[in-house]
Amino acid sequence: MQKNNSLTRANYQKLLTPLPVIILFVTHSIFLLFIIFEEKNAWYIGLAHAFFILSLLLAYLYLFRTKDQLSKFSWSLSLGVLGGALLTGFLNIEIGLGGVIASAVVGLLGVLLKKLFKNAPQLLAPAIYCGSFIGMTKAFIEPYYLVISLAGIISGLFFSISQFWFQGFGGKLGSIAFVGMLFSLLLHYWLW
Repeated sequence: MQKNNSLTRANYQKLLTPLPVIILFVTHSIFLLFIIFEEKNAWYIGLAHAFFILSLLLAYLYLFRTKDQLSKFSWSLSLGVLGGALLTGFLNIEIGLGGVIASAVVGLLGVLLKKLFKNAPQLLAPAIYCGSFIGMTKAFIEPYYLVISLAGIISGLFFSISQFWFQGFGGKLGSIAFVGMLFSLLLHYWLW
């Protein structure tokens, strides 16, 4: 009797389920390791960061035990992240509001949008606010809006499929924006 080795939907889901947690852990760890190995840091800074990386690992392992599937993809949440990133970038760079004020304005607009449209997804306001963290970036690379758009798309995908994974974890929106911006910058440097 021949076994069916094809990837069924359940097997595919099982393979992809830990992906958001792995991506966040690896990017956080790499970022913290760069801080540790900077020449100016004392040994206790490295020790504190190593402790923080270990704490992150334990938190992510806890997520593996408690969550068993990815969320269904949502176009509206992904577009909310992208829209929040582009609008914040525009207010930050073109209007000159600065990153913090622009992010606050876009976050407020996200909440008002959710209040105006009762049929909008429950997590639309957090998705828009997540995108606003991407738009806070300074215009240090060209083409700015292309890099911000790419980061918004990547973060939107990540936000959409992991929307219920990180409930109760502080800093999840900024971390998702960080992952999108990191991958966007890597693609920018590899392709341009």
